[in-house]
Amino acid sequence: MERANAYQRNIREIVDIASANYAGNKIAARQRVQDTHQ
Repeated sequence: MERANAYQRNIREIVDIASANYAGNKIAARQRVQDTHQ
């Protein structure tokens, strides 16, 4: 039971990191587009 909880916690952390990276990449891409249009 304890192992399942740890496993779920790891997945949640991975998802958090992945979505943070995704958001960061989207912001960076938007910044890049703005830079090229100036």
